Amino acid sequence: MRLRWLYIFLAIVCLVSVGILGSLYSFLYANCPDARPLGSGSHSDNFVFDRIELADSAKLLILVPGALNSIDGFASARTLSSRGFATAFYRFPGMDGRPLDQVVSIADIAQEVVDFTSRFPAKEVSIVGFSIGGQVALEAAARSKGRIKKVVVLGGSTGFPSTFGAGFRALGWVASRAWAMATIDFAAVWKDFYKVLLFGEAGVTDPELSRRSDEIIAARRAKIVTPTRALVCSHMRDITFRAAVDSTDVGDTPILFVHGRWDIVSPVEGVAAYARQFKASRFVILERQGHQIFLTERALFERVGEFLSD
Repeated sequence: MRLRWLYIFLAIVCLVSVGILGSLYSFLYANCPDARPLGSGSHSDNFVFDRIELADSAKLLILVPGALNSIDGFASARTLSSRGFATAFYRFPGMDGRPLDQVVSIADIAQEVVDFTSRFPAKEVSIVGFSIGGQVALEAAARSKGRIKKVVVLGGSTGFPSTFGAGFRALGWVASRAWAMATIDFAAVWKDFYKVLLFGEAGVTDPELSRRSDEIIAARRAKIVTPTRALVCSHMRDITFRAAVDSTDVGDTPILFVHGRWDIVSPVEGVAAYARQFKASRFVILERQGHQIFLTERALFERVGEFLSD
């Protein structure tokens, strides 16, 4: 009898969960405002680069930020010019001056990258992707048929269902921070939640890391994007339910995975297991770091430069 009631209870929980998930999907994605599909093709205006630097360099490094992230976070990558790299940064819709008029997908962005590299056949091409940009980087490498020589994945994603779980983890943390702050001001809560993105829970609980988080947030206050429904729809509709890139599609392309130990968006254990599927991969864990490692690890692009030049 007790077992029967347990099954009934679990069935009710499942039905309620499906209802909640369906409602959430409908709210966020079913009627994406101000968006139109993006077809493959050449969209060079979505890349930010210095034409003179690119003309003078033998190597091209493409950098793809994560959803809801500005290319400004990759500013220190420009130091790689000392290693002979020209840099080109991909802009998501609604970010860095690009209009919010498209729903993007990993496949579309990856094709844009491949099309962009085809304009410079004499260049040696590598790619860096952060968060979901890591999946773009891997997909682009798979599509490039050896044209992309090396891949770096920073704070990478492992695709569905991890991406779906990431959304719920983020919502849980935002709710907990709103409760702790006793406010429903989403912009204020999001900026406080940013501490968790920087250093995991320690960004809030550890006095030293909380202070450092405050310093980073104060310096970047104008650059921190508060998510809107339109932005989430544009950046995340395809990404949330897309399976991870298959390791066999990438072949022997050398890949460097760099991940924060305290990343709450993509837990380190899952990404480590995913990285092991690739033939020529290295996996580096940054201790006492969260998801936004390009802001917290000062020597990050020195490490990236060493890998790309090796």
